[in-house]
Amino acid sequence: MTEVRVHPRHSRTAEYDFCFRGLRRKARELGIDFKRFVQEGIPASELEHIEDAGLKMMIETAKKEAAQANGR
Repeated sequence: MTEVRVHPRHSRTAEYDFCFRGLRRKARELGIDFKRFVQEGIPASELEHIEDAGLKMMIETAKKEAAQANGR
């Protein structure tokens, strides 16, 4: 199984919906490489140590999406 990657689309949840500019600002605040985030996504394992409620929701959304894609 490939590693779960978090992409900007994972911010589109009912609880957490940043615009692109807001995502860029948040990435800068959290020390996330925004260009990499947009182009290829960032492995969830590289983000899980960051204490940010919105980011945690994005990670969970990415994991749910991956589980659905794998038929779980």
